[in-house]
Amino acid sequence: MNAPALLPERATDRQILTYYGLPAVKPSLWGGLVSGYIFIAGVGGSAQIIATAADFARDPRLAPVIRQGRYIALGAAILGAPLLIIDLHTPQRWYNMLRICRRTSPMSIGTWVLMSFGLSSFAVAALQYVSGRLRRPSRTMQTTMKLLEVPAALTGMAMSTYTGALLSATSTPLWAAAPCQIAALFGASAMASGTAALALAGQCRGASSEAGRALDRIAFLASAVEVVLMLSLRRRLYEKGVAEALGDRGSGLAYDFGAVMLGAGVPMLHHGRRILRPNRARRPSMMVSLAVLAGGFLLRHILLSAGNDSARRPNDYFRFAGGPRQ
Repeated sequence: MNAPALLPERATDRQILTYYGLPAVKPSLWGGLVSGYIFIAGVGGSAQIIATAADFARDPRLAPVIRQGRYIALGAAILGAPLLIIDLHTPQRWYNMLRICRRTSPMSIGTWVLMSFGLSSFAVAALQYVSGRLRRPSRTMQTTMKLLEVPAALTGMAMSTYTGALLSATSTPLWAAAPCQIAALFGASAMASGTAALALAGQCRGASSEAGRALDRIAFLASAVEVVLMLSLRRRLYEKGVAEALGDRGSGLAYDFGAVMLGAGVPMLHHGRRILRPNRARRPSMMVSLAVLAGGFLLRHILLSAGNDSARRPNDYFRFAGGPRQ
């Protein structure tokens, strides 16, 4: 019996050879739950970063941002952990992952980052709640909060970006082709989404105008960086020959018009106008904040879906890996 030969996947792409068109790698099992976890982790991590920065600014007008940021971070940790455990399909895997710590495993690092972020955020939020019920919080309590919010912010930075590194550590062509861009993009998108969550909370709780202006500046910068990184990611994927999956099944339209334009571009222009006209009456921007949050989730879900699609495409893998050619 003769051994099967390597055959072109299709006639339109004859220079790349595959084994009867079979995928070279398996797609991941990650779906909507993981997209939700990555999004929530970014929102909580960035909210904690902003709250810590506002606290060190020592501006009493930023007190609502500090308080709401700490509570949002705790809520994200509470919601994110069950989503991650459910996606593992076997709850015991979470316990087994806590038994070891491997520096070379993004999943292991991410597990400990989530645990550290959750514990530190809980401690900071608990102290925030107790101090809010006291007329004059003790100096010891205030010092303890300042000491605890530093590791909470540091782990918040990791929460915002480690998921991008986790995706890039796989053999999926679309994710592995742009490790730096995806991690940086997730970080910028998380900062924009965290700012949007704080803006929504401020509108509901009546934050000061100074807090709104500070959030506008952060949101403008984060959205601008996000737009640049999304366009850079597109270009990088084309250079590596793995961009086809991002353009199939409406993913390209959702990426360009949903994530880039509505989720980042329009909010960037909105916040830029508010910065240039600070004395003008400030209208509620709830729809803009909701668009940023929707765009942040859409960005992650599109990249996860397109990545799984690229794993099913043998040509994407061989273009990226430099596989056998005629």
